[in-house]
Amino acid sequence: MAVQANIASKGRGLTVPAEVSMVLYIVAALASLVLVLMVVVVVMFDTAVEVCPANYFECETSGECVPERWICDGQDDCGDGSDEPPTCGIASQ
Repeated sequence: MAVQANIASKGRGLTVPAEVSMVLYIVAALASLVLVLMVVVVVMFDTAVEVCPANYFECETSGECVPERWICDGQDDCGDGSDEPPTCGIASQ
């Protein structure tokens, strides 16, 4: 004999086996988990991140795009020094 669970439905009592009630609870919990995971994925992989066009450099702190010709020009165009790294002036070999 199955255990019964009572669920109110528009003022009328509706009897549902406890096993069905448990399955519905598990399905609702899994649906909630899927929704949370979808939100996490959207936040982690936000496509609104700015990408600099060709021949531009992305400043580390601000994310601003500055022309590559401004890299190592002796002027801190980014404001954080990221376009003037310590390697400026060292010839590549």
